[in-house]
Amino acid sequence: TKVALARQPGAQAAFLKTLRSFVGLRGFRSEAVAQLHAALPAVKAAAFVVWGQDDRFVPPAHAEALRRLLPDVEVEIWERCGHAPQVECAQKFNGAALRFWKRVDTNPAVLTATK
Repeated sequence: TKVALARQPGAQAAFLKTLRSFVGLRGFRSEAVAQLHAALPAVKAAAFVVWGQDDRFVPPAHAEALRRLLPDVEVEIWERCGHAPQVECAQKFNGAALRFWKRVDTNPAVLTATK
């Protein structure tokens, strides 16, 4: 469950560090987001992103930036799923991840780009 995940050793410290890096009193820090967006086009590896339509922490609209900025990305936005699709929709996530890995593993162009 999400609660069990939050209770893992180091989880709270990691959450707070990420939160302080990207979020201020007025929401996402624009300079942090801009820095992240500027770095994304340099990513050469294939990427798979799953976002929950019901994510109350990071709106799914942020996934659209990944579509625009990552050279080889698959983005899926799932209904009835929140901030942690890998936990909330674990079976669906596992199947989707396996399909992605199979595509990457059998596509020589992707393998060459990621080396």
